[in-house]
Amino acid sequence: MEGYKAASYQYEVMNEVSKQAQVYFYGPGFEGYDLNDSIDEVLVKTPFELDCIILGHSWLNDKDGGKVDPHPLLNLSSTNIPKIVILNKEYTNLDAKLTYIRENHFNIGFTHHHDVKNYTKSTNIEFNFWPFAFDSDKFSCTEEKNVDIGFSGVLQNLNKNADQSDIRVGIMNLFFHTLFDVPLAKKKSFNNIKIFWNSIPRNNSGRLLNKILGKHRYLDSKSYVEALCQTKIYINTLSPMGLISPRFFESMASRTLVLCEESSLYSNIFPKDVYVTFKNDLSDFEEIVNTLLTNKTKQDKIIDKAFRLVYKEHTWENRVSSLLNLIHKTLK
Repeated sequence: MEGYKAASYQYEVMNEVSKQAQVYFYGPGFEGYDLNDSIDEVLVKTPFELDCIILGHSWLNDKDGGKVDPHPLLNLSSTNIPKIVILNKEYTNLDAKLTYIRENHFNIGFTHHHDVKNYTKSTNIEFNFWPFAFDSDKFSCTEEKNVDIGFSGVLQNLNKNADQSDIRVGIMNLFFHTLFDVPLAKKKSFNNIKIFWNSIPRNNSGRLLNKILGKHRYLDSKSYVEALCQTKIYINTLSPMGLISPRFFESMASRTLVLCEESSLYSNIFPKDVYVTFKNDLSDFEEIVNTLLTNKTKQDKIIDKAFRLVYKEHTWENRVSSLLNLIHKTLK
């Protein structure tokens, strides 16, 4: 998972669990992994007696229509050891994942998505809303904030179940003259604003043009943190299925103002005074950006509240502690 490029939260969770509990990691890339193992053979390899088995983010297959179980011979349904699952990427291969969880008789489920009632109903086990968080060891920003506003990521997930709007595309088209989802030149009305824009187009033509023009670069962990730390305002729109991504928490930890579209979903996690919203039709977007950039007092007030909140309540240390406590309480 150290070399996993799609996201870092899976590795961060594993790292934090290993700090708070005695853990034996099993899976592709780990010493002792064998695709022919049954769960009983895995237990023989385990150097201590297990209290439970946690199926992590990256185990089940995320490809729609693909075989969900990467290791059928494991046969988790055959063991009486309590089993916990962390559901991931709920917008892909969801029915197959829920069927796997139900048929293998898991005891507890955790999900970053708010729709816990449906997951509980589909699997016959209790699912718990377990929001994303941030790694407090990564963020100690000392850089000067010399970028006014920024965005990095996929413009729109077109997976059939993603249900993600094209609002990121709309924002890009406000800022830039574009071709095939590629920003070519900044529009005159934003000439005085320094923008960091590092997007991935929705289609192959755009991705090819992006590559030719060098409009996108892969941000490793260090570069990503630096980009957040150097930026005053970061655009944080909802991820597929309305997921509130780690970037919300990471922006706040970077003392970077979270600017996001209107949604009732934030109230599941945040009070209203730690972020700023704009209308979904973008009719007030430019005005809000200009107001924030010229009113440093207002900007700092929101940033300070958000910074204190995330370090108090939304670190992976907090999340993993709550997960382990709930597992202990439920299985006691």
